[in-house]
Amino acid sequence: QVLLKSGEVKTLTSEIAIELLSEVFHRICHGVGSVQVHRTLESKIAYDDAFQLLKAFLSKANHGEHFSVDAFCHFITPFIDNPGRLQRFLLADKLPFLRHPNVCIDGEIVFTTNESFAPAKSLCKAEFPSFRPKSFGAAGQIFDGWETRRHNMFPPDYTVIKLKKPSKIYGCNIDTAHFSGNSGQGGALLGLVITLRHNRYQEEWVSLLDPVILQENSRNYFPTKQQPLVQYVRLNQYPDGGIARLELFGETVDTTLKEQLEEQHDSLWHEKVKEYFSLLPKETGFGAGFVPPYADASLLGKPDCSLPVSSDPPRILFPSLHDFGGADAAVVAGSNTQYSVPSNMLRPGRGINMGDGWETARMHVDAKDVFDLQTAVHQLYHWTVVRLNQKGSLHKIVVDTFHFKNNTPRAVAIEGTDHPHLTLDNYYDPSIRWCSILPPTGLVPHQEQVFDVPAGQHNKKWT
Repeated sequence: QVLLKSGEVKTLTSEIAIELLSEVFHRICHGVGSVQVHRTLESKIAYDDAFQLLKAFLSKANHGEHFSVDAFCHFITPFIDNPGRLQRFLLADKLPFLRHPNVCIDGEIVFTTNESFAPAKSLCKAEFPSFRPKSFGAAGQIFDGWETRRHNMFPPDYTVIKLKKPSKIYGCNIDTAHFSGNSGQGGALLGLVITLRHNRYQEEWVSLLDPVILQENSRNYFPTKQQPLVQYVRLNQYPDGGIARLELFGETVDTTLKEQLEEQHDSLWHEKVKEYFSLLPKETGFGAGFVPPYADASLLGKPDCSLPVSSDPPRILFPSLHDFGGADAAVVAGSNTQYSVPSNMLRPGRGINMGDGWETARMHVDAKDVFDLQTAVHQLYHWTVVRLNQKGSLHKIVVDTFHFKNNTPRAVAIEGTDHPHLTLDNYYDPSIRWCSILPPTGLVPHQEQVFDVPAGQHNKKWT
């Protein structure tokens, strides 16, 4: 019920509520009567904008019956200096992301292409954009927002913002308040996604909001197309112009991005690994054009077994394997001994450090190709030739990458021959036939790994 000045009591309807609303706005706008609301010239957003929003609110079912003059005065007062808050309240059912806080507040501007008229840091302010007509500075009319110079020959203009905390963003408002005739015509939002793949941090800009048309002097609300965890966002405006605020509605996490990351083996990672293995050389043995590398005989031969081995014993034990390896086997040749010698691989037990294994120099491609690499170097591989202590068959192979945590080979392959007298002078002879025992196979860092030799090769004898 509502009591009119005439003393008549009537049931409150939407029509009466709107009449009362008109009276309230009349008093607010003219500062008369008992309704005294602080009014400034800082905003040129018309009061009738808020009036139309409230009319729509009051016209909704079940809202009018809860209306009263006093309640409405309390309702409108908090919003009068920030029409955006009122608009978000009315749109929350339609755009649920508006119920989340603005995580862009107090963000740090990392980079911007241009801010000739107004600085990009204003995008991250909490308060509604202000405007004072006919206020001029060195760059012209003062705007509370980000405004770039005209005639951008390299659109879009963009700015990169670092959020205070890693966040998931569910929606945004690219607000063009007060920019009439000079706002950006279009906008887009990207997020910098950090992933961890094979102990490497990878960064990729992904689209949170595809390019959209922006209305001038308006709140432009959009849901995001995906919600990855990001701390850096990039706002594009096409081709140039002004944007007052960027509001990003979402939720934050109280940890760093690194603490949130886990090793990812997604479809992209598997495709990359698959591609790498498809590019590895398929030829076996040594081709006719092979030129043997320089070999220092002191770095080859039998392993030195007098030194102590690691106190960490092997977990995978196949004693019979040492029948055809160990101290009585010998290294015939090797492609590289930059940091340690391949004969270390034949010592019993496990290595005491990386120097107690075989570590080569990094593989380098020709300088002309280094900037065209799409994956790890695959054109080259390091190799070593081991002479067993007697001829025999192989059923299992153990490769131990103990201590090699960040420099493990991407893959290993093993080939064999039954040539009876392999030496440093003839191992590369084209007449010697090398057969694949273990095709190129991935290795895991800092771990013993056992590989089964195909059953069809169990009866073959190797030297």
